[in-house]
Amino acid sequence: MTTSGVNIRQTTGRILFRVSLKDAAGAKVTSGTTELRVYRLEDDGTLDVYDWTTNDFVAPGAGTPDDETTMVHRQRRDSTGADVNTGVWTAVLSTLTNFVAGTIYIIQITNTNAFPESQEREIQFGGDIQAGLTGDLTGKVIGDGITEILALGVWAAADEGNSVFPANAIQIGGSSPAAARLALGSNSIFIGVVDTSVFGGTASRFETDSAAITVFTATGHFNNRVIFFTSGNLQGQAVEIQGYTIQGSNARFVVSEMTEVPANNDTFIIV
Repeated sequence: MTTSGVNIRQTTGRILFRVSLKDAAGAKVTSGTTELRVYRLEDDGTLDVYDWTTNDFVAPGAGTPDDETTMVHRQRRDSTGADVNTGVWTAVLSTLTNFVAGTIYIIQITNTNAFPESQEREIQFGGDIQAGLTGDLTGKVIGDGITEILALGVWAAADEGNSVFPANAIQIGGSSPAAARLALGSNSIFIGVVDTSVFGGTASRFETDSAAITVFTATGHFNNRVIFFTSGNLQGQAVEIQGYTIQGSNARFVVSEMTEVPANNDTFIIV
């Protein structure tokens, strides 16, 4: 049995889903119905399903959502001019209105001819970059650049919450070791969103509910690292993390003094 898993790529204003399906013997699955479902993971562990008609998420016990869409099997042209089956299925989601940056989503793809019949992939949404990559980027500071790069991907929330950018650089400046060192460093960068719903924050304390961060429960886990704010009035500021604790479902940071209190939904990265 061979499967390549579910692949997701976010581009400007849409998400592209791809999956390569095999049967129990390892042969390509090119027939049957391949169903795609998207779930939003809530703080209490429940799953809200995406409604493909209303473009909203529906909680268990609420209504009758249009909970699936059908993926399309793709062919390729070979050297003889014939179209041949690939076993690769795709679907596109182009309405991202109710997707929230930093939120965890679970993608489920099912085809009764495949083995396993269903595959799941957990992702962390990177945000809608429709406006972020248009216009003149001249004069952008590094905080802006990081924000736009992070927004390009739909981030895998596996590997203890590390963000995985969907690119494979084999050399930087002609150096393969430099690319390898960059990859190791990038795996230690975490994306967060300020949450003021429980604790309003101060100029030296604030909270986040970002699952890629709150998964780390040890007191002081991020101490001595640096937070860069990538949006809001604090954009471009960097502060040192002096304390880290879990408060209910949120993580609370104590940091060096900021010029003002972070606002709800301000974004940041930990480096």
